Amino acid sequence: MELIQMYSMSNNGLYIFTKNNKNVYSLNRIESIRHNCSPIILFEKLPCLSTNISFGNKDEFGIFINADGTIIYILNIKTNQLKTHAITKQNLSYHDKITCSQIHPNEECLALGTQSESTVSYLHWHSLPVLCLSFSTDGSYLLSGGHECVLVKWLFRKSEPTFRPRLGAPIIYVTSSNDQTFYVCTHSDNTLHLIGSNLSIQRTIGGINHIFLPQQASLPAGIHAFNCQQALVMNRGKPDYLQFTSSDNGKLLYNLDIIGENYVSQNEIAEQCIFTDIKRLAIDPSGLFLIFIKK
Repeated sequence: MELIQMYSMSNNGLYIFTKNNKNVYSLNRIESIRHNCSPIILFEKLPCLSTNISFGNKDEFGIFINADGTIIYILNIKTNQLKTHAITKQNLSYHDKITCSQIHPNEECLALGTQSESTVSYLHWHSLPVLCLSFSTDGSYLLSGGHECVLVKWLFRKSEPTFRPRLGAPIIYVTSSNDQTFYVCTHSDNTLHLIGSNLSIQRTIGGINHIFLPQQASLPAGIHAFNCQQALVMNRGKPDYLQFTSSDNGKLLYNLDIIGENYVSQNEIAEQCIFTDIKRLAIDPSGLFLIFIKK
């Protein structure tokens, strides 16, 4: 049996999604991690590999979507019932497919992000597919993020957005602390931002940045030694930045912005993003000067 995903419950329990050797997916529950509890099978045969899983409404309901984003599955945990809702042009208007989902923590309400640019309670701001959604613990706020690299905080029921822009890379996951004093965003470049309730960045945590634009070359300017700090220098990750990595342990030391341009997302998901790339790089032996060619 293979463990696929785990989700915590409000009472210190766990929901566990597994796959057996016949590629059958199931949902199990452990009542408490504080005691020696055996897993309880809730759904022995799920119809597909579950993605964008969310539990809410006092752990009475769960929701997930299929990999194609065309079917919504709603789990009734109390009655062990599974309801299926197929996405059609009639019930989603012009939207192509569901990209992420989140269930309200206290109400029978779903938030669905779509490929066609908005959140399906018609809280419209995103110009590109929504990648992640999260309600605050009390359900008063809805957080959304995507390719625009902007965290959007919606006042639930009033459709009033506030923004934390220029986060550097697409947001792929967002969540809120239990006391709602801070939020955490995970980005496609291997960076994590800790953001206060006033949407100011409190801390940034990250390792070696990943490439997140398809047209980026792997190492366009190569890898160079920076002997003054026992570091390796490369431009693999955020556009316009150099990464300084320790040659001893391979950990990221810091990023250096040498172009001074903000990354701007494309207008359409199929478009190529325009950015300044560093094509050649040289560091003089003394470590005082750095020369580069940009394009």
